[in-house]
Amino acid sequence: MVGEFKSEWDKSYKNKDNYIFYPHEEIIRFISKYIRKRVGLDEFIDQCEINESTKVLDFGCGIGRHMRLLYEFGLNARGFDLSSEAITVAKNNFSSLGM
Repeated sequence: MVGEFKSEWDKSYKNKDNYIFYPHEEIIRFISKYIRKRVGLDEFIDQCEINESTKVLDFGCGIGRHMRLLYEFGLNARGFDLSSEAITVAKNNFSSLGM
């Protein structure tokens, strides 16, 4: 069963059907509306005790559309995805960014 899912996701990424490079708009909206306007991003991160040793797993990361945002927040983010095609694209994207 997992093999079928993996095969479908690999096919989708191989065809570039899921190449989305920006974070989901709900995440951007939440950060803008609730964090930046109310307390500020730096204060939010400080209150959450987030630092460079904070580890985050992006489960189902695809090509890493949220990983860059997590990285910019100073988090030690790692991604996991069933699709080896997606992981290859993510690794290539992040190595070109020096991440």
